Amino acid sequence: MKRLSYILAIILLFSGCFIWNGVTVYVTDSVDETIPATSTLLPFDLPIPTVTTSATTELENQGVLPNQIKEVVLKDMIVTITNPPDQDFSFLDAVYVYIQDANGQNEQKIAYLENISSTAKVITLKTLDVNLVDYIRQGKYKLRVKVKVKKVLNHDVDVRIDLKLKIVAKL
Repeated sequence: MKRLSYILAIILLFSGCFIWNGVTVYVTDSVDETIPATSTLLPFDLPIPTVTTSATTELENQGVLPNQIKEVVLKDMIVTITNPPDQDFSFLDAVYVYIQDANGQNEQKIAYLENISSTAKVITLKTLDVNLVDYIRQGKYKLRVKVKVKKVLNHDVDVRIDLKLKIVAKL
């Protein structure tokens, strides 16, 4: 019986060393933007205002401070046409998304989709495995979206960009 107690005590002692003392949170930031009518097929950037991330509030609710954030990864980026109702993505050839800090510096590519042939109203971009911790710790960031169209666009197209972020913090 003593031997069993001794083994149990050792197991509990060492298992305590391997307990994860952190939190993983998933948040979604959304941005509404307009792809303007264009008479050219040249690539152009969409002017997106500074995004205030919802991660800040969610992490505060979990008792997490910005310096405790260890990793932030973009898990999904979905672009949805919100207007006009009958519009689809058949006009779009490629889209590239870059993140910048709130001052418009330190740009990094985070998602893209090329050779778009979708007639759907929703597309899912391919995300890159980069750590976005420095951008999210600031609470605000900017996106630069480069668009290449394959058809002249005679009217504006409103879209919503949803970014699903996985945030890992060590408490």
